[in-house]
Amino acid sequence: MMRWRNPNTSSTDEENPYWMSFSDMMASLLVIFMLAAAALMLQLATKSEEVDKQVDEVAKAEEVRKRIVDEIVNELKDRQIVIEKSDNDTVLHIPESALRFASGSSDIPESLQNNVREIGNVLFATLNKAEDDQKSRFEFLDTVFIEGHTDNNFYKNPMLRGNWGLSAMRAISVWQFWADDANQISNGLSRMKNHTDEALFSVSGYGETRPRDDAINCEKFDDICHSKNRRIDIRITVKKPSIEELKSIKGK
Repeated sequence: MMRWRNPNTSSTDEENPYWMSFSDMMASLLVIFMLAAAALMLQLATKSEEVDKQVDEVAKAEEVRKRIVDEIVNELKDRQIVIEKSDNDTVLHIPESALRFASGSSDIPESLQNNVREIGNVLFATLNKAEDDQKSRFEFLDTVFIEGHTDNNFYKNPMLRGNWGLSAMRAISVWQFWADDANQISNGLSRMKNHTDEALFSVSGYGETRPRDDAINCEKFDDICHSKNRRIDIRITVKKPSIEELKSIKGK
C-alpha cells in the first residue's frame, strides 16, 4: 500500500535555521564578553601590581631614610655632638650648640669646625652603608639639601642680597668645608649620585622665613634667641614615582 505525504508538512525533527543562527550568535557574543572580561581583569591586575610595586619602593625608601636619620643622631650623640631631628624623620637640625654663626657671618667658627667635620664624616659613613639588597642607602634618595637660615636682623650687603644670600652662603660654607677637606672621608659626599645619576647634594637658603618654633618672636637684643635661627638644616628627600611613570601606569 502506498502512503501519501503532505508536502506542506515539515518534519518535527527538522531544526529551524532561524533559531540555529540566533543561538550561535548568542554563544559567540557570550564568548566575546568572557574574553573581554578576562582581558580587563588581567589589565587591572597588571596595573595593581605596578602600583603596589611603586608603593613598596617609596615605603622602602622612607624606611631607609628613617634609619639614616636615627643612626646619624645616635652616632653623633656618642661623639658628644647633639643634633636634633624633625618629627617626621626627614630633617636633621644642627643647633647652635654644635654650629653657631655670628650675626651677619657665614664663616664657620674655628672652635666649632671639628663638630662640622664630625657631622660630615658621620653623614658620609651612614649614607654609604649597604642595605640588605646590597644597594647603597644613598641610592634610595633623591636629594640631600644643606639648608641655611638666618635670624630676622636685616643683613645689609647688596652683593649677597640681604638675608637670603647670607643664608645660602652659610649652607655653601658647610658644604665646601665637607667637600674640600681632602683629608676627611666627608669629601666623598661630592661623589655621591642619586637614582637619576645626578649630584645627590644641593644647597639652599631661606633667609629668616623659616624660624624655629621656639624662636619665632625673639626680642630685638636677645641674641640667644636669635642664634637659634642662625642654623643649618639637612633635609633628606627620597625617590618617588615621576609624573611620567604614573601616567604610564594609568595609560596601560
